[in-house]
Amino acid sequence: MKLFPISELKNRIDLLPSYTLVDIYVKGHKVENFKAVVPQGMTSPVAIVSKKYKLVQHKTLFLIVIEKVCWKFNSSNVFGDICFNKNRAFLSLYFQKTKLLNEDYLAGIMVSNSVDTSLSVKVSLSLFNDKTDVVFLNPEKLIEIKNKHLGIELFWSRFKSRLLTILNSFEEILNSYISFLTSLSEIEIDPKEVLSKISLSERIQIRILSTIKSTKALDVYKTIVSCLISEPYLSPTTKIKKIEKLGKIIYSLKGGGLNDD
Repeated sequence: MKLFPISELKNRIDLLPSYTLVDIYVKGHKVENFKAVVPQGMTSPVAIVSKKYKLVQHKTLFLIVIEKVCWKFNSSNVFGDICFNKNRAFLSLYFQKTKLLNEDYLAGIMVSNSVDTSLSVKVSLSLFNDKTDVVFLNPEKLIEIKNKHLGIELFWSRFKSRLLTILNSFEEILNSYISFLTSLSEIEIDPKEVLSKISLSERIQIRILSTIKSTKALDVYKTIVSCLISEPYLSPTTKIKKIEKLGKIIYSLKGGGLNDD
């Protein structure tokens, strides 16, 4: 993953699609309870949603997050990237240096959004090693707003308030996560069991297993992520979904063992 300074990142965000809610007609009759989500300048919908659904535009959300992060932290130290598909988008922002077992990482947040109700507006703690491309995503969401049927003003009020709260307590949140990840360096796990829960092709699983040299949970996580990041047949958004799933599996060790969630 290549990280961009704020000026370049905003230029990339400008390339994100915008969407509009359009009435649906069937055989000349308007469908009263549903709307189509259509990218501006196009005619084919990417989703059908309730008429009460409130669109949260990727651009608007990401620019608000950048504004708040740069207000709290020095903008010259803030770097990030985006990826998106037809209905989802992810923003990664890194703004603080940290260490994990003597390795240098950048700490920040990942923000996710969708325009088809499949994904809540979420903010997660993230770590990134720009030398190895290893990304950690904490499955315990810092923000998760599921109901986009809220009035849009209420949605933005809640989101901005929660975002400022986590930015103000970011150091404490980060230290807690670093402590958990450090503990993983002493826990043994079965890599095959982990891979069986991520829904990867047999080819990718074989490739990853041939690369794993240690069964320590932290090493297994880092090796799997490195292989996923370098996998040419997975899209950027699919890689994020797989890393999120892996994070949940590894995080279940906090309760004493792997689970099937």
